[in-house]
Amino acid sequence: MWKLNYFSVKSRETTYLTGIENTNYSEVEFSLTLTRKPLYHIFYLIIPSALIGMVGVFSFLLPYESGEKLNLPVTMFLTTMIFMLSVSAATPQTSEKIPLISMQKIIY
Repeated sequence: MWKLNYFSVKSRETTYLTGIENTNYSEVEFSLTLTRKPLYHIFYLIIPSALIGMVGVFSFLLPYESGEKLNLPVTMFLTTMIFMLSVSAATPQTSEKIPLISMQKIIY
């Protein structure tokens, strides 16, 4: 899921005045740059969400006589709720931000 773009290690020795005497400390600095690979999110979140949305549009094309005019939107709503439950189970829990895919599902 992650790609390591950059990694470096720097070490230096620094002298600090602690009380009366000078003390030498060794410092090590690690720097790294990561990039998230989007394939997981595209394959497991965006594509299923788009497919669920496209099937919902087909409910407007169904003839009234078929009897499925109400069943399809209800099924799509339940499918969306189950999908949101699986997304929330797969993402880390935080109260600071809501996943964008959940916001898109709530709004539409």
